[in-house]
Amino acid sequence: MMSTKSTTLRIDDSTKQKLEGLDFVRKHTFNQILLELIEHYEKTKKRK
Repeated sequence: MMSTKSTTLRIDDSTKQKLEGLDFVRKHTFNQILLELIEHYEKTKKRK
């Protein structure tokens, strides 16, 4: 069983509203969303 720890993330209301409007956000857990963003960042970073 995987152990989880809680972290508080603070975001602006305008950012929260934009995130909530994205299709993939409604279909994934927050953890999955973060993993996708990290993967995208790493791919972009490698291209430079």
